[in-house]
Amino acid sequence: MAAKYLTREDSTRLCILGSGGMDRGHAESLCAVRDISLIDVFSPNEAHREEFAREIGQQLQVEVRVHSRAEDAVAGSDIVACCTNSTREAVLMGNWVEPGMHITTVLGAELGPDAAELVGYSVKNQPVRDVRSHFAVVGDPPEGEVPRPQGWRPPAVTDDMPLLSNVILGNAPGRTSDNQVTYFSDNKGIGIQFASAGAAVLERLAARDFAGVAKAPLDWFVQDIRD
Repeated sequence: MAAKYLTREDSTRLCILGSGGMDRGHAESLCAVRDISLIDVFSPNEAHREEFAREIGQQLQVEVRVHSRAEDAVAGSDIVACCTNSTREAVLMGNWVEPGMHITTVLGAELGPDAAELVGYSVKNQPVRDVRSHFAVVGDPPEGEVPRPQGWRPPAVTDDMPLLSNVILGNAPGRTSDNQVTYFSDNKGIGIQFASAGAAVLERLAARDFAGVAKAPLDWFVQDIRD
């Protein structure tokens, strides 16, 4: 939905950074919104990026090029989708960003501070929250990593940024020029909406005397993609 309002309508080149799970869903949805004719992919895992190229190229009937350097995959792209599990290291650098690009991230840390400075218009998925005050992390961080400080927020996400829902409703603008660099932040919450939706489904089934509501299929409530 963000791509519909924030990408240039003539966008044809898509870059995917990462190939571990979220990449396929992004490729499918972005190709549904824009007439993508070329996908450039980078992943540090050579086997994963080659597998992605074969699968997505065949599925979407689009040319997919594999790169061994991220900056080569980004160069010349209209849309850059960061689909990694990098929680602390940026994967998109400022000197790779070109006028007119649309950038989307799965994790806020993927967008480096220097890249964020080049963004002309940012839209967020949901209100900014101090998520870390609502959950506890079990266990110590991986060796060599420092715990994230309290109050940490992804780069470029502020209270002043419009919500995607307001853009869709016409209460906030989308892209305003072809040269504008746009950014959609899929800033995270605590996922309570998924539990709420599942509870609502169960309540409605129970209200209708659905036979075996206590044994409702588990696949009604789960997803099979990595996040």
